[in-house]
Amino acid sequence: MPWHWTIGWEGVSGLFAAAVAIQFVAAFGLASGAQQTEPRSSAFLVGPQLQKRLGEVVTVSFVDQPFRQAIRSFSKSYQVAVMLDRRLDPDRLVSLSVRDRPVGELLVSLAAAGGGEVCWMGPVAYVGPPEKAWHVLAAAEMCQQVVEQFPSRERIRWQETSAMAWPDFASPRELLVDLARQLDWQLLQPELIPHDLWPGMELPPLAMAEKLALLTVPFEMRPVPDVSRRTIQLREFEPNLRWQRSYPWPIPPLASSEALRKLIPAAQWEIRGRVLFVTGTWPEHRALIELAKPSPGRAPPAGKTAGERRYTIRNAKGRFESVMRQLAAALGLEIRFDQEALARAGIAPDTFISFSVENATREELLEAATGAAGCSFRIEGNVLVIFPLKR
Repeated sequence: MPWHWTIGWEGVSGLFAAAVAIQFVAAFGLASGAQQTEPRSSAFLVGPQLQKRLGEVVTVSFVDQPFRQAIRSFSKSYQVAVMLDRRLDPDRLVSLSVRDRPVGELLVSLAAAGGGEVCWMGPVAYVGPPEKAWHVLAAAEMCQQVVEQFPSRERIRWQETSAMAWPDFASPRELLVDLARQLDWQLLQPELIPHDLWPGMELPPLAMAEKLALLTVPFEMRPVPDVSRRTIQLREFEPNLRWQRSYPWPIPPLASSEALRKLIPAAQWEIRGRVLFVTGTWPEHRALIELAKPSPGRAPPAGKTAGERRYTIRNAKGRFESVMRQLAAALGLEIRFDQEALARAGIAPDTFISFSVENATREELLEAATGAAGCSFRIEGNVLVIFPLKR
């Protein structure tokens, strides 16, 4: 069933609106293992609190400090989850002075001082080798795209989120075996992950695909699940991997299809309403990511702040999961459903909803959409998380 929505942006040049028709298609933690420790879910900031922290201005100095120690100090001081890739030298001495710069920029500079770069995956900042840190995002998203095709019961189990932690001297191979065991699945050829011992780590709530990516990418691998056999294969990461991502459209300053074609000439793309779907390599996705939204800790461009944007939707109707996925894509957000909690609350993906908003903020829009199904939401980084209201 189609639904029509009007979005208005009130900026420096005044109020204007665009009408968009979107056709909805009628298709509809981690249990503790031997090496895992009890994670503290409150140890890290997520959502708006994380974005606010990354934008705070600080003055900091590191003098001849081991890289891992500096990263841990940053993570603890600012409550930001940071995972350091095993391929970077944790004992490399770093010296860095930052004056009156945002916390997000401090992290980027600190990673560079240690010979790495930052790639955000939800609320986790992954610090990996230059030109390889993005592998963790690609691995997680490709795995998640496979998961979305699973039957409902398996999809719910894979998409539920939970915190994760392990102690010092944990074996990543055993952690992967434990994760598969949580699902009553089997990890094929675990010996492809060489013997290694990792320092202790705590992570905020993540979906299974994200956890698997964080544990496999440091070994140049990525997880490939097979629901028919209930197995997880470890596949060597392809340097020129192509995968699909969605972006809000239009993307300033890309005002036309011709401008988009010039920016990413080798990519495959399709515009559906106000959503751009792109299948391409990392350089192509990176170009769009940098244009589509500000990096964590970077202030939005003048005239494009969240407070200036207003939404009007009249008589929106459709299936809950389909509506929310289309809405998230139009807002430039990834989406994650707390499927286990929704199932316990009796909220099905095909629950029919209807709602309207007038001149609403993004938060008011999402409150109306999720509230129509008896749900609420939070935003973790660039991920919209949907969960049932407490009754």
